Amino acid sequence: WDEEPEVMRCHPRFRDYLFRTLMRREQSDLMPIRRAAGLVYARAGYWEQATQELLDAGALEEAVEPARRAIFTVIDRLDLPLARRWLEQLEVVSRGESSELTTAKLVLALVEDDYRAGLQVVDAVARRGELRELAMSSDRAAALMAAVYCGALKLEEARIVLAGASGPEALVARYLYDLYDGSAEQQERPEPADGLINTALSYADYFHGRLGPLLDAAYVGVNTVAALPWQVLALCAQGRLPEARELYDDAAANRVTGAISLACVAPELWIEAEDLEAARTALVR
Repeated sequence: WDEEPEVMRCHPRFRDYLFRTLMRREQSDLMPIRRAAGLVYARAGYWEQATQELLDAGALEEAVEPARRAIFTVIDRLDLPLARRWLEQLEVVSRGESSELTTAKLVLALVEDDYRAGLQVVDAVARRGELRELAMSSDRAAALMAAVYCGALKLEEARIVLAGASGPEALVARYLYDLYDGSAEQQERPEPADGLINTALSYADYFHGRLGPLLDAAYVGVNTVAALPWQVLALCAQGRLPEARELYDDAAANRVTGAISLACVAPELWIEAEDLEAARTALVR
């Protein structure tokens, strides 16, 4: 028993027995129980558990708030399939209601090299007439939308969404923008932002030729994965082929790194290693 006499904590085995017994009930009986559990989790600040229980209960509108609070933790630990499932389930009720969920969709698109999906997200926001409002209310959203626009070579749109943004994330996005805008004066390399826009920083570092900062950057979570392909190429450029091969194998095995990024990396890696047959195979793929 806890200090409060009405609270008893069960042994884990007894808890599992109770849970298995509960799961034998009809689904119609379980739905209100799951919803109640989700609301209890939410009140206690267990946002991920709250989201899952409420989604399982079909309480989509009530799941939006805990999902908004939990989604970036899920993404940053690289559980992208779970994040994608949440976003798909909440699509019907979250349109225009949560900048965090919109931003999460943009992060997934960038990490997975799916610029078409990223453009679909931004275009949907624009059709609702909310593009300017979102860009002005969230530097993170503005920076990620600009990164998507840059990848799709829509530079004027990127410039517009960045116009009112400031702070570290906007600086990273402008650094990326410089790659595509030949008239722009190249700015100083920004420090990594405290956010998911760093998925674009490593790409920009490589193509700006700033290999030292790219290899020295202490990324975490999903930003580490996004940086892998460009760090492989940076190691190749420095003649550090064994390290590049090891890092490439890590990137290929993690099942998160974007397929397009890996496809760009593999031929150059094998060419540098003088394995032309492997390079040809990589190009065919």
